[in-house]
Amino acid sequence: MDAPKWLADEPVIQQILIRFLDRLDKRKEDSTANKLQSIQLTPKDFPELFFPTGQNDPQQTWNLLWELDTQQLLRVVPNPKIKLSDPEYLNAKVHLLPEKAPVLRRWFNRPHPHDRKHQWHELVQLYADRFPGSTELLAAKPLEQAGLTTEDILQGLAKVGEHLDQDLYLSQISAICFRGDSKFLNDRGELIESLYPGYLTRIRQRPVLLQVALCSSPQGILLIENEDCFLQAMQGRYPHMENRILVFASGFRGSAARVRQPEGVQFFYAPGNQEQRDQFEAYWLNRIPQDWSCQFWGDLDFSGMAILKALRQVFPEMQAWEPGYQPLLAIIQDGHTLEQGKKEKQIDPGFTGCPYADEVLLPALRQYKQGIDQELWLPALS
Repeated sequence: MDAPKWLADEPVIQQILIRFLDRLDKRKEDSTANKLQSIQLTPKDFPELFFPTGQNDPQQTWNLLWELDTQQLLRVVPNPKIKLSDPEYLNAKVHLLPEKAPVLRRWFNRPHPHDRKHQWHELVQLYADRFPGSTELLAAKPLEQAGLTTEDILQGLAKVGEHLDQDLYLSQISAICFRGDSKFLNDRGELIESLYPGYLTRIRQRPVLLQVALCSSPQGILLIENEDCFLQAMQGRYPHMENRILVFASGFRGSAARVRQPEGVQFFYAPGNQEQRDQFEAYWLNRIPQDWSCQFWGDLDFSGMAILKALRQVFPEMQAWEPGYQPLLAIIQDGHTLEQGKKEKQIDPGFTGCPYADEVLLPALRQYKQGIDQELWLPALS
């Protein structure tokens, strides 16, 4: 909603609107405009309206106030007790509609003076009707991205809805909506879901690319978090991996829910025959059960434990691989701090469901507040 062209020629209306903004600016917390006292049109406060000079036209000003009422920016309430001889606007009350405060701020270039959060919240309200879902999560915290203005971000989020149901990946939608930035929407799934409920069913979901090293006569599966360790495991650099199918498990935390669905996964194999592939896929895709152990080995940190917890949602039998974690646990006192390893933002998963992780590994992480990356264990070189 842009400022009307006539506003520059209506000092009385400007005075009314600016007075509302002045009152809003005095509020330390973000408040809705319906808590503001109405402004009454009295001769004392608005002499130009009752004692016009020059080119002032009180009747035109009154009509334009009603135009703003029609546009649902203001609510005009005439005084029911005026006399027939009085101007119809005498002691009328003007209210600012709650959701229109951001409009006034934009018209007068008057961002909230106290906090950027106020500015963000008010701008979000301008876009609220562009989203079929809730803007509560969006309004809670300003989004920032180098090279993108606040308007770029909000306009981009509003455009996302135009590109759902077009058989596009989320990265493609992101690039279209955010100046070629295909990663802007990464890790913002909860926000997108709140703005566009059910959006995952309306985009093309990228399958998990699964690297698998098969073996003959498998007795179990070992999922490994980091690629270098996965490659070294394939080369036989670690003990206790005999008769195990090895799987590179990077990034499973966010996609674990669909990793055992045929449309949610794409397999890439190290050398192995077709019979071995068929046997593995039949187990992985829940077609034929196997009496195999199922274990996970990753970094000894909260993120690794969160991956284990997520994997147990689709592999209830999944356990932390003790032969890999024991050497890391033995030296955790000499590990790096979370800040040093850039892991200070990791969240304690609380409970994974794996007894070894819940009773041994997580208590150690909480006690020492340090982490160990799995690459540190190099048994073949020790």
